[in-house]
Amino acid sequence: MTTFTGTQVKTDVQAILNDTAEWTDAEILAFLNLALQQVSVDAPASRYSSPVSFGGNMGIAALATAVNMDIRWKNAVVHYTAFLCFNQSDRNTSNAAFAAEQYRLYKEAL
Repeated sequence: MTTFTGTQVKTDVQAILNDTAEWTDAEILAFLNLALQQVSVDAPASRYSSPVSFGGNMGIAALATAVNMDIRWKNAVVHYTAFLCFNQSDRNTSNAAFAAEQYRLYKEAL
């Protein structure tokens, strides 16, 4: 199984956000962990780390950590993480359209 790291997700999310400073690493890590949980719920097959092994996706403690999920689910994790970033109520309200687009892309990636 080929996996990916939190840092790879962070890099892709920052490219979508077009921002490397507004969202902190801690915020992105928290949203990434929520995204891992959501992908596990919406796509139960993502929980299997091999054809015979179940690997829970409870999250990661640091961005440099490898995610226990096959790389085919990376785009879904990236888009859901970006959706959560854009969807923060204390941010720019014009982000609502960007959040909706990221959620649409998340659903497509499943």
